[in-house]
Amino acid sequence: MNVLSPRGLLVDRVQERHELGVCVPRLGSGHGEVQGRLPGLLGMSGAVPDLEAIEIDMPIASPDGEEEVQALHRAWLERCPVYLALTKPPSVKTTVSRTA
Repeated sequence: MNVLSPRGLLVDRVQERHELGVCVPRLGSGHGEVQGRLPGLLGMSGAVPDLEAIEIDMPIASPDGEEEVQALHRAWLERCPVYLALTKPPSVKTTVSRTA
C-alpha cells in the first residue's frame, strides 16, 4: 500500500542542504510503503488497524560523496516533522464540538 510520499517528506529542504554543504541538484522519485492488515485499515469489526511497518526510500542524486549524503539523511532523521511524529509521537489532544 503506497500511502506516503517521500518526495513530500524530503521536498526541497534547500536550507538544510546549504547548511550541510551537500549538492542535491534534483531529488529522485521516492517511494513509501506501509504494511498493515487491510480489514483493520478498512475499519472492519474486530480487526486491528495497527500499522506493522513503514518503509521510505529516497533516492538522492548528488555529485558529493556517500558521507555527505548520509549527513543529509541524518539531518532529515533529526528534523523531518512527519518522520518525528511517526517515531516519537507527541501527545495528541482531540475534542469534538457539536455545531448546529
